[in-house]
Amino acid sequence: MTDAGKTAFKSLIVSISNGRTTQDEGAAMRCIFTALAIVAALTCGVIVGHGPSFAASNDSLLTQQEKRDLLIGTWFGETPPNTGGRVQWIIEREKDGTYRIQFRIFGADGSSGTHLETGIWGISGPVYFSATQGWRQGSEIVGTDTTQARFYDAYEILSLKESLFEYQHYVTGTKYKVRKVRRGFKFPN
Repeated sequence: MTDAGKTAFKSLIVSISNGRTTQDEGAAMRCIFTALAIVAALTCGVIVGHGPSFAASNDSLLTQQEKRDLLIGTWFGETPPNTGGRVQWIIEREKDGTYRIQFRIFGADGSSGTHLETGIWGISGPVYFSATQGWRQGSEIVGTDTTQARFYDAYEILSLKESLFEYQHYVTGTKYKVRKVRRGFKFPN
């Protein structure tokens, strides 16, 4: 750092400690805090181990755009919920970043039901994310309250191939595996 930079930094720290900052100092503080937040986020990802498993896979040879392009299309998955029974889903991811997902839920007691959601999706590095923007209620789609955190999900990409996608929810740790299917695919009987 140059002498002028050191002087400006010391002046900023003194201003912060006195509780008084100018507009320029406030902008500098935001830059510093943003940089610190980015470093902290990257460090946390390494500490909890989300980076290495993806980086060590063959999938890491794909560019960001190639990974995104692979996810476009129709995918089918099935997994048992924690309460028994099972859940099947068909997700259609569009090139414009929107998605539509249909769920078919079978309860342990033999009950069944369907659910449909819409939203946006994307990837960033080893992260696949989605934000639910609406769901079907009767014959119409109603919007979600996007101020609620429960409508946002982030997943670690474990493996991404042309016809198979494996990912894990960052909060719950639940792992998912879906396979690519043709457009118009319907739930199996």
